[in-house]
Amino acid sequence: MKNLSTLSALGTVGFEQLRYIIAKDNSGLKEKEIKKAHRELFALGHINNDYIKRKAEILPPLLLPLARIEKNNHYRVILIGFRNKGLLLKIMEIATCNNIKVIQENNQNLPDRILLIGSNSEIQKVVNELKEYKISLFCDLQTPGSWIFLHQTETLQEKMSKHKKECNSIIVQNEINNFDVYCPDKNVYVKWENLKKTYRCKLMLIRRARYKYWIAYKTEAEKWELCRNDFQGDLSFVKWAIIQSEGSPISKYIQVSTDLGLCVSVKYPLPLQYHRILCLCSGFIPVLKNQNLLYSNVPEIIGQEILNKIKYTNC
Repeated sequence: MKNLSTLSALGTVGFEQLRYIIAKDNSGLKEKEIKKAHRELFALGHINNDYIKRKAEILPPLLLPLARIEKNNHYRVILIGFRNKGLLLKIMEIATCNNIKVIQENNQNLPDRILLIGSNSEIQKVVNELKEYKISLFCDLQTPGSWIFLHQTETLQEKMSKHKKECNSIIVQNEINNFDVYCPDKNVYVKWENLKKTYRCKLMLIRRARYKYWIAYKTEAEKWELCRNDFQGDLSFVKWAIIQSEGSPISKYIQVSTDLGLCVSVKYPLPLQYHRILCLCSGFIPVLKNQNLLYSNVPEIIGQEILNKIKYTNC
């Protein structure tokens, strides 16, 4: 993908400009695929997103440590953030001179995964020699970068509780009949009047306009308490809360496997921040298999922590 080099020269870009660049450098992509490429650039650690200002910041070049999987004294780091052809050549040159193994692999038409493998002293020497190119280690080699991101991220429970605490709520009934409500079974928005007889969840996500969404909670009196403050952030948080409010076990949609890594139903993608954590366990985005997204090389402890973060019990 050429656009990472283009974006790196810009520093910060609006979402629309970023997607225009992605489309221009990858002819034939549909709008859905362009948005997915934007999502994956974030997941792979190349950009940060500001959803309030709707801007993407291209991160400086960083070497992010992966979890150690070898029994020798070797460490693994991947390159995230800014890159261009000249920088990659310099990294290859300095790494080779310092006995560092470099592996460059395709990553589903996204920027290649650049992996460096070496001892602590060898990697530290490479970082020192690359200082003039403003490359640094994301964190100590002993700590996987994904682990740091994991502990910086809110749980679904915290996200939903914070929103409800700040809400300006009213009790509603038939007046919401013409509102567009998220239907988890079909993964689309449906008029509440046509959905309410079969709706089993205790949460409701309402689309009022583009970028304007409300949440409603079912009361013990079988009425709906509507929060009239807009939900800020990733709607995947709300959708995962909704499917759990129906009473479905979380294991129906997500599993941790010692062999496969972590497996998530393609119907309900994880919140973007959790998706990023799992991608940065390996430096690869997940592969699609049998209507599931398979994340590779996810340490079991990180997989279990993701399960804990996605759980919702206020139903």
